[in-house]
Amino acid sequence: MNIQAKEIQKQYHDLAAQNEELKAQNDEMVEQQRMITEQNLLLNEAKRNLQEINQSLEQVVDQRTAKLNETIRQLNKTIKELDAFVYSASHDLIAPLKSVAGLIELARTQNQNADVATYIDHIERSIKKLEDVIFNMIQYSQNSSSEVLYEEVNLFKLIQESLSDIKFLPGMDRINFVINVDEDAIVMSDRTRLTIILNNLVGNSVKYRDDRKELSLVRITFEKTKTTWRLEIEDNGIGIDKRYLSRVFEMFFRGTDRSQGSGLGLYIVKETVERLYGEIYVDSERGLWTKFTIAVPHENIYLRKK
Repeated sequence: MNIQAKEIQKQYHDLAAQNEELKAQNDEMVEQQRMITEQNLLLNEAKRNLQEINQSLEQVVDQRTAKLNETIRQLNKTIKELDAFVYSASHDLIAPLKSVAGLIELARTQNQNADVATYIDHIERSIKKLEDVIFNMIQYSQNSSSEVLYEEVNLFKLIQESLSDIKFLPGMDRINFVINVDEDAIVMSDRTRLTIILNNLVGNSVKYRDDRKELSLVRITFEKTKTTWRLEIEDNGIGIDKRYLSRVFEMFFRGTDRSQGSGLGLYIVKETVERLYGEIYVDSERGLWTKFTIAVPHENIYLRKK
């Protein structure tokens, strides 16, 4: 066989080998295409299943959302009706209580019997406790149901009005009030809610004074910072045990045996401060002093929060 024939035969074998390789690659590509087709079918099936699941979930979410909205609507309706009932019932109870209190005072002046006088004193204390409960119910209803109305409030004048409102509390005449507030101190706030806060905190300072001390003192201090205004009410009364400080704002909590109220006052104060987007803190030493600090953001800060 000559050289040319051998070369042709070699090329033939090379082409045959290349053809086999191409055939193998083609078979592999066909197999890959088949696998891709199967995977696409599986993916499409999974996609259909997912769409069905999503549709089912959307229906469930829509149903539950509608049910939740209806529950919220009913709850809001119930809350409004309850607030209206509490407010109306409280006002309806005040008038007959005042009549009974007047009759008690009349009985005291006309009857000098010691035993009867003792009974009258017990009745009067009970009526005052009931009045305190009703008054707190009215305050709570006002705070929870009414909108916050911002206006310019002269804090010094409001403090004087608050002291005038509680001037008949027992012991007011034995307390020295120190007002560290400028006469032209103005805050943008809700006048009614500030009155609730002041009456409760100052009233507590009067109720829980320490008669063993030579001088009973209540100090009210006001200051402004860039973001907030702060009000401190400090007294040198009987104080609060440290272990109770974390609970004094709880509903119905009483931290002292001298507590004769409903246990709602400080709870209402905290709720009222929070409606003004503020915070309230308390610190005390039993037998020495108590200080409440209120920090409320300026109105422009409040508007940015909204």
